[in-house]
Amino acid sequence: MENDPSFSSSKELAFSFDDYLKYQSDVRSYNENNDDIVFFNESGVHAAIVINELIKRAIKARKHIEMFCGTFYLFRDEFCKNIEETKVKLGVSEVEWEKFDPAKRLGESLTEFFASDLQMHVVLQKKDAFAQIKSDSKWTDYKQYMGNGLLHFYQLDSDVRTGLNHFIVSGTSYRKENSDEEKTAMCSFNRPKYAKACRKDFRAILNKSKECRV
Repeated sequence: MENDPSFSSSKELAFSFDDYLKYQSDVRSYNENNDDIVFFNESGVHAAIVINELIKRAIKARKHIEMFCGTFYLFRDEFCKNIEETKVKLGVSEVEWEKFDPAKRLGESLTEFFASDLQMHVVLQKKDAFAQIKSDSKWTDYKQYMGNGLLHFYQLDSDVRTGLNHFIVSGTSYRKENSDEEKTAMCSFNRPKYAKACRKDFRAILNKSKECRV
């Protein structure tokens, strides 16, 4: 399988490790301060940092999450592999990376999210996405979450052309991609109007999707 287009080595390496640390600190601050600023996401590492904070915010506010994506890529082995390659190319030590590791932090937050008895609803756009998820090393956990009614995958009808870019939304928070090719995104933790619009879009595509069964 080819790498997901959201992860481009040239994009990831356009930023230094210090750049990533600052971005992580800034995004954490936006979340903790309930800031209504709209900020940008320009790489796969950025995406993991933003969604990690969005999940943490959902846990604190006890809000469910709705997501429209291609293959659930950020929560699968392929992303972890690519993140590890980025660490090597950036020349970051194991000790430094352990404190930062966006893939690990994201996985930990997802585990805490489901342990909090919250639900995630995910519409998959790629027709073979659910098969990819089932072949992932994390499938055992995901299967259990599905069985407990916490994680729901839906397959978008392959004939549907939504005209929508991928997004994730929870409460007043959202991350919405500007382009399916470039994978840049606009994000905010406190924009109720735009979050509401994302939820409306999610309902529209959910009605054109079929729930995936174990």
